[in-house]
Amino acid sequence: MREEFLHFIWKNRLFGTDHLYTRDGRQLVVVDPGEYNRDAGPDFFNSRIRVGETEWAGNVELHINASDWYSHRHHLDHAYDNVILHVVANYDAVVESAGGTIPDTFIISWQAEVEDKYNEYLDKPEIIACRNDLHKIPGYTRRHCISMMAEERLQTKIKRIKVVLRSTNNDWDETLYR
Repeated sequence: MREEFLHFIWKNRLFGTDHLYTRDGRQLVVVDPGEYNRDAGPDFFNSRIRVGETEWAGNVELHINASDWYSHRHHLDHAYDNVILHVVANYDAVVESAGGTIPDTFIISWQAEVEDKYNEYLDKPEIIACRNDLHKIPGYTRRHCISMMAEERLQTKIKRIKVVLRSTNNDWDETLYR
């Protein structure tokens, strides 16, 4: 198993959302898993969770083993001081931040079929690995996803055009030519 799989599970809430509990037995509700971070720092920003009666907003860090917190040297990095939840597949250590806080821990689980399908998609050489499963997605959801991807692609093109426009001192003719 790779840590990216845990990111996939967390981001898409494939861990089952009913009757979740922290390692110490308090009820956990994932209000918003947050924004996936592809750069340095915690794995998810702006996450919102409720532990017991208290709602928290902050960062979430995921590891296969809880002790990976130490092997990744998070205990020495203040960027991890505001982690509100440490999500792990295997609990093998209590972790502490550089600032001395101990984040709540959630031991994540999932159905075996989810991991099998994830690995199957990674192993397929086809351009669209999930093409045989697209018919299972409702039409509205498919159209919404395509619309969102089209918008994202258009925004990327707009950013490139703006860069060229700036480099040509706002010369639209030259920008469009390029």
